[in-house]
Amino acid sequence: MEEPEFRIGMQFANKDELKESIREYAIVQGRNIKLVKNDNKRIQAKCAGHTKCPFILWASKIDRDKQTFAIKSLSLEHECTRVDKLKYTNSRWLSKRFADKIRKNLDWDVGAFKAEVLEKYHMNVSKHQIYRAKNLSKVIIEGSYVEQYARLWDYVEKLKKANKGSTMIIKNKMKGCRPLIGIDGCHLKGPYTGQVLTAVGIDGNNGLYPVAYAVVEVESKSTWIWFLQLLIEDLQIKNGKAWVFMSDKQKGLIPVIETLLPTAEHRMCVRHLYSNFRTEHAGLAMKNILWVAARATTIPWYEAEMAR
Repeated sequence: MEEPEFRIGMQFANKDELKESIREYAIVQGRNIKLVKNDNKRIQAKCAGHTKCPFILWASKIDRDKQTFAIKSLSLEHECTRVDKLKYTNSRWLSKRFADKIRKNLDWDVGAFKAEVLEKYHMNVSKHQIYRAKNLSKVIIEGSYVEQYARLWDYVEKLKKANKGSTMIIKNKMKGCRPLIGIDGCHLKGPYTGQVLTAVGIDGNNGLYPVAYAVVEVESKSTWIWFLQLLIEDLQIKNGKAWVFMSDKQKGLIPVIETLLPTAEHRMCVRHLYSNFRTEHAGLAMKNILWVAARATTIPWYEAEMAR
């Protein structure tokens, strides 16, 4: 596909495969080739670079009940000159063609990327196309990881068949989280607005463990009640005294916790407290004293730090 060569009688599995081959040929040859006919039965490609250019490719389905296309007529001669810009060299094409190189170097310089396209394909592309191509490539790369991890169970079954007596265990459920849940909301950016409500725990290795999230229109008392009711049901929280919730001082959250879990401990995030505290008590010394008081684990220690 990187350097397609056409010949009479060449067959393609379907129309899309043929069209992709024509696009690749146009890029490699530097010719402005357009599809003048493009339907489910036939495809005709001509060179738009010169009115009298003899290049033509005509293909059609070989059978009504099949998707296979075959080239019926072909002339590869050109009387036009090469071009260095084509609509086919868009961001999507760049992301597919250079995905492997981007995978190896996610910080690939835009100028170097552009120079590589010019050297390899003699095509000029814009910086905007390069930026979009890099973002699209990341989606392709991350998507492939998701697909591969999803096949781990198939891989384990293959290993069991090929290596009799081996032990393979996949464990994807984390246990040992502390009865401490941090809850917060944040705004969504992009074409789909709204807010995300989250509940995050802490596992036995002091790592953050995402417990639940929901996308809602606005962060309000009613949305928090809906979210936390589902959370309580899923975690089967019956004894509120055994749980601690941490949040910022969002007005709707305080009465929600008091209503749904009146016996649970509800504490405020010190980072959010400090953002209010520093407006009246600025400076590193005051910040350090605040954090020492927050970290106090006994009442006498806490009272001594608060007195300071």
